[in-house]
Amino acid sequence: LLSPSCVERAQHPQSSSLHCVVLVCQIPHPMTTFAEELRRVHEEVRISIGDEAFGALKRWVSEMVRDRVGADAMREGDMFPFDVVLPDASGAMCSLDQLLAEGPIVLVFYRGSWCPFCNLHLVGFEMLDAEFRRAGAQLVAVSPQTIDTSLETVQLGNLGYSVLSDLGNVLSRQLGLVFKAPENIKDVYRSIGIDFEAHNGDCSWEIPISATYVIHSSHRVVFSHVDVDYTNRVDPSEVLEVVKQQQELQKLDPGTP
Repeated sequence: LLSPSCVERAQHPQSSSLHCVVLVCQIPHPMTTFAEELRRVHEEVRISIGDEAFGALKRWVSEMVRDRVGADAMREGDMFPFDVVLPDASGAMCSLDQLLAEGPIVLVFYRGSWCPFCNLHLVGFEMLDAEFRRAGAQLVAVSPQTIDTSLETVQLGNLGYSVLSDLGNVLSRQLGLVFKAPENIKDVYRSIGIDFEAHNGDCSWEIPISATYVIHSSHRVVFSHVDVDYTNRVDPSEVLEVVKQQQELQKLDPGTP
């Protein structure tokens, strides 16, 4: 649950709201659901960047859906790879094998701190972080951003969980989550102030599909939400329920994957 009265933007004199990262206060509001906040951000972005840019992005998403981009991405029932080590926002190396040895993880792939939908999603998970921990799971967010930009993401959302940098989209590519922006979309992003090279430290224009996974300590994926339409996000509370169900199954049968 998110408070509609606690949304601000980081102001920048020469950029749009897509570049001006949406900040969402961590104050629950009983009348506002995650879905409602998602719709609000959707409308704010449309108004702020204008109908032409917004329409171009929507058409691009429709084309990717039509072309089944992400159809081969890791899904429920697949095995998450072993020996994955990525730097966190402090630059320290984080072994996902070690995290999984402690219990399940909720792995959230986000596009970057320039994406308001991503920021809303990350803060939505932050608001439930304590409950995820009580249910025995750790939250982990991953993007292709540089370590410094990941640190900005942590500070921006006051995130208490691990935020890792998948430099060059190496892990995302392994999981089938990477696509590349075409030339016309590069022009759209440039026109609204998005500097991919600064955020990601390369000029590849590769973007990960927004995806959320619950991964059992055996490395088996027990839940997946993969959607090339970046405006669609699974409600963090739904993911929490999956984790709680897994926790109950583990109590009944410790070997349950």
